[in-house]
Amino acid sequence: MTETPDHPGSPDPSETQTVNQILEDLTMMAHDLTTEVRQEWRRVRRDQSMPSELQTKLKKELLSLLNTSKDAEGKLDEHRTKRAGRAGEFALDLGAARLEIGRRLDSIRAARGSGGVS
Repeated sequence: MTETPDHPGSPDPSETQTVNQILEDLTMMAHDLTTEVRQEWRRVRRDQSMPSELQTKLKKELLSLLNTSKDAEGKLDEHRTKRAGRAGEFALDLGAARLEIGRRLDSIRAARGSGGVS
């Protein structure tokens, strides 16, 4: 963290702005992932040709993904409200969560087309 000369221990305002922007961007990404999971849920529910066993399995997986993405959104909101000038002190790996959710959504999409879940 870069300190300001006038207030030792205080973060540089430009650094704080950058971290705030990153948190805002990550919050928007988590929201987008949540939206994508909800859209996939609706597609699975509408697909009448899908065997009910597969549909149940996909719904369970999507519910897990929805909980993961909503949890990430909540943690990011919590970090934004607690920051109070402390840049870089949180340890939330949203990138890893985003990759995992994306991988699992790809698996669900592939399963819809092939009739099974990998």
